[in-house]
Amino acid sequence: MDDDRLRGVNRRRKGTATPLAAPAPLRAARPDGAPIHIVRDTPPPTPARTSTAGRRSTRPSRVFTPACASWANPIGARFGPLRRSTRTDSRHRGHPAQTQAPHRSLRRRNADARHRDVLAAQRRERARIRGEKDRQPAQSHRTEREELSMDHEDVDAAVAETLQVLGPRTAEDWTVPAGSLEWTCWRTAAHIGHDLLAYAGQLAAQPTDAYLPIDLNVRPTASPAGVLQAVTACGGLLSSALATADPTLRAWHWGPCDPGGFAAMGVAETLLHTYDIAQGLSVDWLPPAPLSAAVLDRLFPAAPPGDPTQVLLWCTGRGELDGLPRRTSWRWEAARPD
Repeated sequence: MDDDRLRGVNRRRKGTATPLAAPAPLRAARPDGAPIHIVRDTPPPTPARTSTAGRRSTRPSRVFTPACASWANPIGARFGPLRRSTRTDSRHRGHPAQTQAPHRSLRRRNADARHRDVLAAQRRERARIRGEKDRQPAQSHRTEREELSMDHEDVDAAVAETLQVLGPRTAEDWTVPAGSLEWTCWRTAAHIGHDLLAYAGQLAAQPTDAYLPIDLNVRPTASPAGVLQAVTACGGLLSSALATADPTLRAWHWGPCDPGGFAAMGVAETLLHTYDIAQGLSVDWLPPAPLSAAVLDRLFPAAPPGDPTQVLLWCTGRGELDGLPRRTSWRWEAARPD
């Protein structure tokens, strides 16, 4: 794949010859050294040879195999549907029909990249991938830090969750308290947008000693639907800042904080305050377990084991755990100087 176009070879026989043969026509079509992505339905048996094949061509290239097994990483959420459609439509060897479904998938993804249904589908795929280890009886909510590194897609998923839960309820009374908070549901939703914007500003300006002297002012006359639009806009700003941020970047949040920390805080603020608003509106909803587990791993490394959603609510003073009193004060650990 390159520039959202499908190129290369499609062979009926499996084996190492297919991935090794793929870079040649790809490089011939793109001699400018653009990265190469090979879409496979099985893990590469010889990853070293596959990577070397890309470098044998006239210009260095990067051969990447999308995730498709239990060891999968979140990139599978993007390429999984494309890989499945490629495999399904491979009945006619060399026939143009092979590429029709993948191209439709790419066009639909590009046209509706921010559509809530597309984001929800990506969120479900990421949840499946991320939650595999959580389904093992002996596994706690924490897995390897590298696997739970948070990014812009997590922020997109959290904001999409908020819109899905609260969007249908904008006609209700948002002047009631948001759960256990003293704030109203309206003010709590505005606060979500405020924090998302603040985190985006920190990533963009990279201050070293304080937050930027800016604030989000939502008009008091704004409807609940208007406030949710502000949340969507601020979430998009944070997502864009995270998507382009250097992983080594540090910006101030009570110390130097990396992009993954700001992503985790954005997800936490969004999910937790969505929970508060849902409580105020009598909506039965809990933060998704995979996102809760990732937030715990990044912001609450000393959290006790257990169901990640319930542990996250306990860590933030919103719930109880067996044998542990309800918290009346708490803070998360976002600063990471290394």
